Formats: sequence, C-alpha cells, structure tokens
Amino acid sequence: MKGTLLLSLLLLTTFILSAQERSKVLAFNQVPASSENLPVKELDSSDIYPTIAEDFIVINKNVNIAYTRVRIEDVTGVVFFDKQLQGNRMIDVSDFKAGTYIIKIATQKEIKLGQFVKR
Repeated sequence: MKGTLLLSLLLLTTFILSAQERSKVLAFNQVPASSENLPVKELDSSDIYPTIAEDFIVINKNVNIAYTRVRIEDVTGVVFFDKQLQGNRMIDVSDFKAGTYIIKIATQKEIKLGQFVKR
C-alpha cells in the first residue's frame, strides 16, 4: 500500500508540473532504457540511511550501484539530485531545504522508491 501511494504521488506530480519540468520527469523514467518493463518496489528501510538526514544520506552496500541512477525530488516534483552513481554511495543533501524528499533508485533489474526527511 505504501509503495502504491509513493508511485501514485510521483505520477500525480507529473501532471501538475510545467511542461519543461514534466519532460525532465519523463526523461528520467526512461533511464535505464529498459526501465519501462522493470518492477517498481518500495525501498527497504535499510536501503538508505539515515531516513532523517542533516548532511548526507548513504545507499546501503546491499544495493548494487554498478548500473544505478538515483533521482531525488521534493513532494512537488522539483528535482534536487539526478545522477548515475559511480562508486560513491554517499549523497550530499546539506543544501536541500528542510522537508520530505522522494528518492528513486533505478537499476537494470528494478526501480525502488522511498523517502527521507531533511532537517
């Protein structure tokens, strides 16, 4: 249910964004190219930590980042981070405003959705 709610929230933000912002969201949804057929799952509570962050969040070593793209956006759909990870599992969130953020981790096998809070 929670995963369905997050997915619904992401889809809803696509409709309320400007055309330019919407194209960025849709473009990410196509990376990797085969992601259209990938299952969407909820992030496990241990996949990212801390879930209440001040300066950094870390992607757990159990998540294979060899072909992983991470996108972080606020609940309105504004993108704050959108990069393919290359070895570094730590993401600097120190410049983010306080609030709730949605994180999307896309691999070659699946797409995982979750959230964290920035203090």
